[in-house]
Amino acid sequence: KHSIVASVCHFEHNGARINLIDTPGYPDFVGQAIGALRGVETAVIVVSATAGIEVNTRKMFQHAEAAGLARMIVINRCDGDNIRFPQLIESIRETFGSACALMNVPNKLGHDFSGVVSTIDGAGGEAVVDTKAAGQQVLDAAVEADEFLMERYLEGGELTPDEISHAITKALEGGTLVPIFCTAAKKGTGVPELMDAIARFAPSPVAYTRTGKKGNEDVKVEPKADGPLVAQVFKTRIDPFVAKMNYLRILSGSLKKDATVRNERSGKTFKVAQIIELQGNQTAPATDVGPGEIVAVIKVDDLHTGDT
Repeated sequence: KHSIVASVCHFEHNGARINLIDTPGYPDFVGQAIGALRGVETAVIVVSATAGIEVNTRKMFQHAEAAGLARMIVINRCDGDNIRFPQLIESIRETFGSACALMNVPNKLGHDFSGVVSTIDGAGGEAVVDTKAAGQQVLDAAVEADEFLMERYLEGGELTPDEISHAITKALEGGTLVPIFCTAAKKGTGVPELMDAIARFAPSPVAYTRTGKKGNEDVKVEPKADGPLVAQVFKTRIDPFVAKMNYLRILSGSLKKDATVRNERSGKTFKVAQIIELQGNQTAPATDVGPGEIVAVIKVDDLHTGDT
């Protein structure tokens, strides 16, 4: 009933392919969660509505911030008992900063929780806190990442929905906005809205340039399919049926079956005999994968976690 290892899956939603790494929340297995940060652009940190902020919540938020990732917070179990929602939001903003802002709000709490109300799309409806004030916090944090929009916004200009979407993505990348979403995962309440937001706002891996080092030189890694191959190992696993598996995040270029590639750490080359796509504990063969994809290569003894 608890995750103890990082698991990879993928799915399509609203025209976007989303690669998801489910990681343990229990402190004993935090290494699995920290390693997974190397394979993503966005960290979604779950807070229990009933338990509030816990030790590992702080730790993972700090690790994600240090890694320069976009961050989202999900308040789960909004159908639980004895939830003090305004106090919880205040605690989140005190702990993690004023960049944290509610993107949606429960219509009710406890067993009556049956849906969420958006704070930015003007839907309105019954909610447990003032959606207009919460939406204002989102906009304030979003325009902070775009000087042109901020100038218009401060002059009282109206922002279009497209401009707001663009500003939210830019603010997520810049860390000036940490959106908060509300769910009851077992019932599925609030989950479609969370998926919509990830597809709409989360930074796309095919539009996300990273900075790395090659020796002492700073290098920009652009996610171009026709660029040089750059991939990083973020997890290594010994599978009793498949042997050694190295989980790779493709950052640039294309990884092809039977290609010969170089391990930057050791300087050795090896042949990629087999590439597999992962869907939980199920695998499927792949022949050619590009930027943004997460796959595994097997039976490569020279590869270890952290290798490029």
